[in-house]
Amino acid sequence: HGSPSGASSHGDLSGGMKKRAGIARAMMLEPKIILLDEPTAGVSPAMTEALAQTILKLRGAGLTFAIIEHDMDVIARLCAPIFVLAEGRTLMQGSFREVASNGEVMSAYLGKAA
Repeated sequence: HGSPSGASSHGDLSGGMKKRAGIARAMMLEPKIILLDEPTAGVSPAMTEALAQTILKLRGAGLTFAIIEHDMDVIARLCAPIFVLAEGRTLMQGSFREVASNGEVMSAYLGKAA
């Protein structure tokens, strides 16, 4: 499993730990922005919380994140402003409350009448 030095290989990590390791790798490049695609998909609630805390801490230090995510609780907690994209165009941008109450967004994503 591990290397001869006793350190675990990346393959031995859980899905959530791999995602945190990915953020750590990106940080070594001193980026201005990090794109995360579904960072909480398939991870435990505890790891979702750990990822959220990591993102919030780094945001507090001035790093920008672009997050593609379907978990509305995660979006509400981590994202401001929110850009909603559909069919290659921006439907709207705004606060979570504005986005969540927008008829066009509801129609595009939930199939509800606008």
